[in-house]
Amino acid sequence: MKKEVIDKYVITTDTDDISKLVEFLRKYKISAYNYKVIYTNGKISVRAKISNNVILSIQDKYIDEAELLISKVPDSKYFIEFHNVKPENEIINLLNNLSFPFASEFHVFKNYFSCNIEKFRFKLTNLNVLEALSKEYPKIKELFPPFNVGYILTDKVLCEVGLKFHGIRNSNILQKCKYCEVEKDFVKIDNFVIKNGKIFRENKDKISKEDFYKNYE
Repeated sequence: MKKEVIDKYVITTDTDDISKLVEFLRKYKISAYNYKVIYTNGKISVRAKISNNVILSIQDKYIDEAELLISKVPDSKYFIEFHNVKPENEIINLLNNLSFPFASEFHVFKNYFSCNIEKFRFKLTNLNVLEALSKEYPKIKELFPPFNVGYILTDKVLCEVGLKFHGIRNSNILQKCKYCEVEKDFVKIDNFVIKNGKIFRENKDKISKEDFYKNYE
């Protein structure tokens, strides 16, 4: 393994012939994050700045595969990184119209989005859920300390976060329940109260998670 400095690139490579790589970097005027480019086994890895606050992370791709990921996109008011997927105007434009703290970070993968918002961590698979998260985030911040929420699968974002905070991670409940109320110390789902991983009926009888889940099969 050796390093080559060409133009504004610091290239780590295992080959003497990097002409194809350099041609690619110059053709698309790749602005490499921290100037770093890795080229091993004929594959490129680089984090490319493609517009303001937008990074395209190309990892372990052949040059012809990497070319398919290159696109022109608008600036973003939030940091967003696309991981081995072609950047889309739709996603950036949507984020630009949503309200999140300015230090929020968004990462786009093939099958999901990862959001880091003031130490809250979310994973989403749907842009509609991202919109719902934007609307509900101030209330989430008010009610809960930051934690790793994991996947949010419904647009009932506040209820889903509340359930997960109190130890219930089955999102299917929200598709079948008729009522959800979220407070700082508990979540009420229909006739059940959930607090600190414990589930109670309205008459205060404690029940198991298994018995609770049976109500939503």
